[in-house]
Amino acid sequence: MKRKLLFSVFIICILISLKLLCNIITNNILINKYNMGEYSEGLSKSLFFLNIQQGYIANYNYGNVLYNNEKYEEAIEQYKDALNKNVPKKKECDIRVNYALAICKTVEVDENDENSINEAIKKYETAIDVLLEDRMC
Repeated sequence: MKRKLLFSVFIICILISLKLLCNIITNNILINKYNMGEYSEGLSKSLFFLNIQQGYIANYNYGNVLYNNEKYEEAIEQYKDALNKNVPKKKECDIRVNYALAICKTVEVDENDENSINEAIKKYETAIDVLLEDRMC
C-alpha cells in the first residue's frame, strides 16, 4: 500500500515537473518570437494551463501579444487579470505601464465633438490612475 502511494506521488511530481518545464520552454520561445516581431496568440494562450508558480506571466505575455496585434481592449483585460494575481513588486510596474499604454491606444478623439474630447480625457485620467495606484510606478 505504501509502495503504491509513494509511486503515485512520484508520478504526480514528475507530471507537475514536466508541465513546469514545458511552461518555461514555451515562455522562452514566446519571448524570442516576440522579440523578432512575431506575436503568437495561440502560443501565449498555452501558458494559461497549470501556470501555478507565476500565474500573472501568462496574462501579461498574452496582453503584450494582444497589444502588438492592436487588440487593445482585450490586452487591457489581460493586464487587469495579471494584476489580480500574485505579482512581485518589481514586475508590477511593467504591467501597469503596458496597461496604461493600452488604455491610451483606445482613445479616439473627434476635435469637433466635446463629448469625444471629454471621453478621451477620462481615458487618459484612467491611464494615469493605473500608473499611480499604490504609487508603484
